[in-house]
Amino acid sequence: MLDFKFISLMSGSKGNASIIQTKDTTLLIDCGGPKRYLMEALMNHGITLDSIDACFITHAHSDHIQQIKTFAHKPIYSHQPIQGVNTTQISLNDRIDVNECIITPFSLSHDIPNVGYIIYTQLCKIVCVTDTGYLRNDDIALLHNAHFYYFESNYEPALLMASSRPHLVKMRTLSDSGHLSNEDSARIMKYLIGPQTHEVMLAHISEDANTLSLALRAHHEAWFEDYPHIKLQCAKQFEVTIGGKYD
Repeated sequence: MLDFKFISLMSGSKGNASIIQTKDTTLLIDCGGPKRYLMEALMNHGITLDSIDACFITHAHSDHIQQIKTFAHKPIYSHQPIQGVNTTQISLNDRIDVNECIITPFSLSHDIPNVGYIIYTQLCKIVCVTDTGYLRNDDIALLHNAHFYYFESNYEPALLMASSRPHLVKMRTLSDSGHLSNEDSARIMKYLIGPQTHEVMLAHISEDANTLSLALRAHHEAWFEDYPHIKLQCAKQFEVTIGGKYD
């Protein structure tokens, strides 16, 4: 049984923020995007600023920290200092306890320092990976067999190259310090999922270099036939997407 709810409030280059909620704990992962949308999305799901126990930052790009000052009165954990806000600096593979949840950061490959998170609830393992050009082989075993994956599937190469982005931006996206393509995301996921995996939510899907259907198709073709019981869905830019379950 899953003992948590995962709420993707928004996911993409215009803003990122997610909630992990158990009976006793509410965690915020990143806090980018427009303030009005973020506040309304939280309110619509019964989440107040006071009810958030802690905020965990993946990296300091604006689409992940734009509203960080709104949460300055809360414990904020970050692998790197963030200008203008007091944060608790965490090291890779640290163990951070927030009530019954255990949170561990691990390194990702982006053009600035960036981490993913493993979150352990009392019963479940949750893995959050976005904004990475690749996943290290050593991390496959670490991230294997989670109950829930929030996992980047950012772009389709043909659409990326046909987009109006500057050439240097395209090359950055394609690089090891950029983002995961649909094919790479699906290939990695095939190695990560295991017997207890319940759900995969694809994240940070580009609006101009990808489509939801292309991201889903890549994953269907790579592994879904072998694991048809796993729920597969896409997080969206400005639309709440809910996964997990708790009573």
